[in-house]
Amino acid sequence: MNEREQEIRKRVEKARKGPWVMTEEGSDEIYFRNGYFDVAGIPVSLYRQADAVFIAHSREDVPYLLDELDRTEADNLRLKREILEADLEWKHDLRRLEEVLGELGRLRDLVAVDGSLLSEMSVLCDPPAELWNKRQEMYMALPEGGDSDD
Repeated sequence: MNEREQEIRKRVEKARKGPWVMTEEGSDEIYFRNGYFDVAGIPVSLYRQADAVFIAHSREDVPYLLDELDRTEADNLRLKREILEADLEWKHDLRRLEEVLGELGRLRDLVAVDGSLLSEMSVLCDPPAELWNKRQEMYMALPEGGDSDD
């Protein structure tokens, strides 16, 4: 809270609680009421009518505006926190993406350096028919039709 806002809040606290009302349109006084009794009146003739209306409503308007200021400051703080949390999450995701891209780059470099690695990998993934047949023979040679404790 800044210094000016503190001063405004102090003035609001010290002012008569009101309500402050004008008796009727064109009236010549603004009254401060304490419950049902008029406590004091200010002659409107000292002010223009619009000024008198402004003064009469200020008792409710200023506290309302201060409450709205508090609410918007709380919303602002909440939104700043949400932005910071989203920023941290985004940075975490970016670091993970950089790790994955680095790993992909290393794999690409391995394939580029040793082209035979790619052919060896394809053999493992898609073995020639003779290797497949040999595997099947070994499997069938296991006791009880291929069951193993390994």
